[in-house]
Amino acid sequence: MNDPASFNTEKRQASEKGYVLRPKYENKFTLRKVQPLLRDALIDELSNVERYDPEKADQLAASVMRAVRKRLKESDMSAYKFVVQCVVFERCGQGVEYGASVLWDSDTDCCARQTFHSDMFTCVVTAFGIFYY
Repeated sequence: MNDPASFNTEKRQASEKGYVLRPKYENKFTLRKVQPLLRDALIDELSNVERYDPEKADQLAASVMRAVRKRLKESDMSAYKFVVQCVVFERCGQGVEYGASVLWDSDTDCCARQTFHSDMFTCVVTAFGIFYY
């Protein structure tokens, strides 16, 4: 029953059926991989925005989220589902608290956050990667 050969056979059969319970290390959602994607998306989308317009803040956040989702989907993390949140607000010297609460498998799931500051506004984008079993 506890024969190592039978264990390998069971593992191979589960893999052949498509049951992957853990991603390979190189395909994991890690901060080292995801934060540069977030940073590049923020720079590409926001570096040309010169002033904060409250009427267009939601459109700006939507364009950032689309850019982040596109980059995540093009990455090698195809077994993940992604949730992207973005907040854009004017810089007026106010304090801001931003948080999220999650319930997940800490071995496979993760989140990454990146902030973009300009003289007129701040943008915070958070990407959640949830391994899809």
